[in-house]
Amino acid sequence: MCPKRLCYTRPKSAHRCQAITTVLPANKDSLEHAANILLEGGVVCIPTDTVYGIAGIATNSIAVSKVFEVKQRDPTTPLPIFIQDISSLDNFSEFVPPLAKILASNFWPGPLTMVLEKADCIPDVATGGLKTAGFRIPNHEIAVKLCEKTGNPITGTSANISGQKAATTVDEALRQFKDSSLDLIIDGGESTSSDPSTIVHFENNEVKLIRQGVISMSDIQKLLDQKRD
Repeated sequence: MCPKRLCYTRPKSAHRCQAITTVLPANKDSLEHAANILLEGGVVCIPTDTVYGIAGIATNSIAVSKVFEVKQRDPTTPLPIFIQDISSLDNFSEFVPPLAKILASNFWPGPLTMVLEKADCIPDVATGGLKTAGFRIPNHEIAVKLCEKTGNPITGTSANISGQKAATTVDEALRQFKDSSLDLIIDGGESTSSDPSTIVHFENNEVKLIRQGVISMSDIQKLLDQKRD
């Protein structure tokens, strides 16, 4: 069951007449500012353990729609979702298979996205109408702290206009989003990896690969073989 959480939409007086994107260095003050923007229904660009990402409150359909708008993303394409810890997964997924718990315990925080049945608090707009959602805990303090400060999961989609290269620096993000309604970019330096997360789902008590990323299927299978021995 989803926990009771508060999400606020931006007051009409706060809507901007033109696109203005602020860039702030990553520190305690900018994280507080980013958290407030997110709670008001805004969208921010943040560094992650892979490439830069576009974050909005994943339980707020208005914020999620804005993420799609900023990225110019096909609304039928699901958005990945960041959570703060393994225990909170039960709040946002209706069913977590035993294999998923094994992978989470060994690869989270890290670049592994697991597609699971979503709870009702994750709006259909976030998942392209699907009843599943891709979850992960990034190995990056900023994303996790924003989940903690807002008390909500956030979207973790890559920072790029759909079809373009994902941003690994603030300059790359600014070039792509200079005319967008993005509210804030947090400068965390250059990304340490340009590779995306690996995406898997679960079927008939087996792990199935959706997208190859940083973590290889051979590493996943090796872990599961060890657990079975």
